[in-house]
Amino acid sequence: ANVVQYLFKAGTYTFNIDLRTRNSGSSLSDVKTITVTITADPLSSIAVQGTPDINFSYGSLADYQTSKSVNIPNHLLITNNKNYEVYVKSGTANFTRSSIATTIPASIVQVQNGNGETAVTSRTLSTTSQSIINNAGSVINRQLSLKYTIPAAQTLQFLGKQTGTTPYILTVIYS
Repeated sequence: ANVVQYLFKAGTYTFNIDLRTRNSGSSLSDVKTITVTITADPLSSIAVQGTPDINFSYGSLADYQTSKSVNIPNHLLITNNKNYEVYVKSGTANFTRSSIATTIPASIVQVQNGNGETAVTSRTLSTTSQSIINNAGSVINRQLSLKYTIPAAQTLQFLGKQTGTTPYILTVIYS
């Protein structure tokens, strides 16, 4: 706990320790100074927690007429001992089905604040990295809740496409 509290930020920390010896009469007989240096290297990690899959299901007329959202509590786990930013992008410009590119664009999906979050800037997915968190302070094990949304206006992208049990897939990348 003390290391986290006092030495978590990246940098070099130096301090001296004086070792004092006393003779049998309790008088100071010698002082030796030891220099201690601790180097805390930059530390940055981001991990997807739990099940990484976000599933949207379209099976009724109502599904196509309303926005659909999937909230993922504590979706990302972030540790960084410097100020940091989090970026999101899609792995491809379009969804794939059976590893074949489709005409359904990644841009139909929005990444937003999950329940209880306020720090996330909403973004529409694309193959360009976009910042969803800016200039956040150092943290250990920050759990970030995210919500994925497909607005009602975008559901038309699914009309006329193949149906069945083979899913449409899009890879989302965080950095």
